[in-house]
Amino acid sequence: MLASWENNIEMIKLLIEHGASLKEIDNDGFSAFDYISIKNNKNILEVFKNKGLSKQLEDKILTIDTNHGIDKNKLDEWLTEQKNKHELQKLSKILNKFSSDEKIRYTNHPLDEKLNYDIFRKDLEIGFEEISADLESLSDSLHQSISDLLFSEDETIQGWSSEIIKNEIEQGSLSSNLITELQDKVKKLIVVKPNDKKISLLKRFIEIRKSLKKEEDFELNIDLNSLKEITIDKFFTDTKRFEQAIETIFQDINENSKDDTKEVIVEASEISIDKVNMIEIRIIHIDSHSSQNSEDLKDTISKNGGNFKSIYNNLLSVCDWSIDTVCSDGRYRIEYLYPQIDNNKPHCNPIEDTIRSFTHILRFYK
Repeated sequence: MLASWENNIEMIKLLIEHGASLKEIDNDGFSAFDYISIKNNKNILEVFKNKGLSKQLEDKILTIDTNHGIDKNKLDEWLTEQKNKHELQKLSKILNKFSSDEKIRYTNHPLDEKLNYDIFRKDLEIGFEEISADLESLSDSLHQSISDLLFSEDETIQGWSSEIIKNEIEQGSLSSNLITELQDKVKKLIVVKPNDKKISLLKRFIEIRKSLKKEEDFELNIDLNSLKEITIDKFFTDTKRFEQAIETIFQDINENSKDDTKEVIVEASEISIDKVNMIEIRIIHIDSHSSQNSEDLKDTISKNGGNFKSIYNNLLSVCDWSIDTVCSDGRYRIEYLYPQIDNNKPHCNPIEDTIRSFTHILRFYK
């Protein structure tokens, strides 16, 4: 780890050649590849690639030794900051490339009639390589899912590198059911598009509600009627983590609601903040407010294993997240994920306006 952190190429080569343990991580859960990626040293990344070490962090190197002069406390603090980096605008721009970059856009757009599979496959490698490191640093799970669909030759996945898809393209079946289904799989991972019934915001919320209704103790009435008429634009994000966060929000509301507060309304609209266009989703727990004071509510995400911690982890670099509620000490907006404030540390901001109910606010870049 130390050699990776200090960008010592020769030491890394020497360690690998002399059989250094490649199966360990440090106490923070970081591998040598993590440190290299954080410092973005492309020369060392190339050394790892040449040695056959995967980008999925399957291979590990030596743990950090505090006897080598590293201030462990400062390093721990710095690593925590890296883990908690909230860069949703960066993630949105990366995923937008699946619509704007000719090298990878055909994975989720109609194929060109003159498409040559070998050229298409090579373009996929080049296009994905250009965004791979940044995407993995923001969401390794999404990186893995996309990588599987693009490059896995496993016929059970039927991705863009599978023999069956190759044959479809070479035979000119560019809009076959197999091709269309594969394009839909890619879109479902990265984009929410209101005018596409398969990946619309309404469709996703309906599926989440349907899944939760199967749980024995789930009693919320989730009103999605306002989503039927919305005219918001599409937006790009890690949709799986977004959906996991929404599910946890509903579960948390269900666990903490009283018998007379079982109503939830979901709303969505386009807004502009500091001339930046965003999509705002509001999950409103009718006639409910917090019994905690604002500081305690703010610190909820520090509790390991809690619902709010899970929501926080899933929404990191996915969307901004805040809560409007009446606390025991007044009306507040609790900013949990908001990049413009103090290196993304949660904040409590008093609100003068009336707050109608406990409300989760999620904001996405268009």
